[in-house]
Amino acid sequence: MTLLATFTVGSRQFYALEKKIDALEVMMDIKIEMIKQDLAMVVKNVTMSVIGELQGTNGNINTFQIANTMGEDPKSKIQAAEDVNKVIQRGFSSEKMALKKSFSIIEQSVSYVQSQLEDVKEDLADIARNVMTKSETLTQLQLINAEINKNKNDIEAKVMKNVNDVKKDLADIVGRFMIKSEALAKFQLVNTEINKNKNDIEAKVDKAKLAPILKSIDDCKTSNSKFASFTTHKYGNSIYFKLNSSMDFYDGRRECQKYGATLPEVTSSGENDFFTSTFSKYGEMFLGATNHKLKSHFLWDHSGQFVMYTNWHHEEPNDFKRQYPTDNYDGEDCLEIQEKGNHYRWNDIKCIRSKIIVCEFECELDI
Repeated sequence: MTLLATFTVGSRQFYALEKKIDALEVMMDIKIEMIKQDLAMVVKNVTMSVIGELQGTNGNINTFQIANTMGEDPKSKIQAAEDVNKVIQRGFSSEKMALKKSFSIIEQSVSYVQSQLEDVKEDLADIARNVMTKSETLTQLQLINAEINKNKNDIEAKVMKNVNDVKKDLADIVGRFMIKSEALAKFQLVNTEINKNKNDIEAKVDKAKLAPILKSIDDCKTSNSKFASFTTHKYGNSIYFKLNSSMDFYDGRRECQKYGATLPEVTSSGENDFFTSTFSKYGEMFLGATNHKLKSHFLWDHSGQFVMYTNWHHEEPNDFKRQYPTDNYDGEDCLEIQEKGNHYRWNDIKCIRSKIIVCEFECELDI
């Protein structure tokens, strides 16, 4: 309930109480008037009863009889006075009952009015408490409103600052968007120009420069006829095939060259896994690397590149010289894939040893 509605309800309660008090006042006035009328009636009735008795209308002894006795002896006078008193007592007895009844009604009315007044007092106390509570709330609201008004300028200033910051950020975003839009438009123009001149550029390419590429493609396409007598395996851009006979490193290299191929150059773990899983079932085989030129490091024989990827057995390479002291070549200068404990890893070995020969034919382009 709002504060205004609360005060409106309080005003209505006060108005109702005022009406109630007015009604009680009217009721009291009516009761007092009725009591006055009852008292007047009692007096009148008593008077009439006494007069009636004295006149002989309400008893056996009449006024004439009393008057006749007045001149007699004192005893008779006393008796006459007692008779008059009895007449008066009888007249008062009935009116006394009516008067008691009237007083009883008055007491009930007074008790009712007092109870109503107590209710009015309680209602007034409740209204006063509600008014005090709402007054405190109003005071608090006024204090809050004063604080809001006090900080209003600061809040507006902060809001304006935030709005200006947002506007600035939006301006920056729009600026960057415009720059990117211009760059995209330029790129589209360049791309359109490239597509427009694409056919002209392709027509102007020197066909002589394409000859090596075309030859490589032809070689790869005709490789199947070259290696018809062998089972071939493809990995990446290379074709691998195993010769039918075992031989030493030098003879194996010459035999591969007859087919335009070389001893294998394994340069990644993926290629090494492929190689061993495909050919290790045939036995130990040479790879195309030696350390003839540089004792401290192996080089690939065909490409001349350093051997970067390796998969040596434990404690290899060890350049073991004592195993075959009568060999013409000192040391273990060639590289093989060797099986030890169901593991196929690299080992350095004398080049004159006889091993399985696998050849690698590398295409310039993927086929």
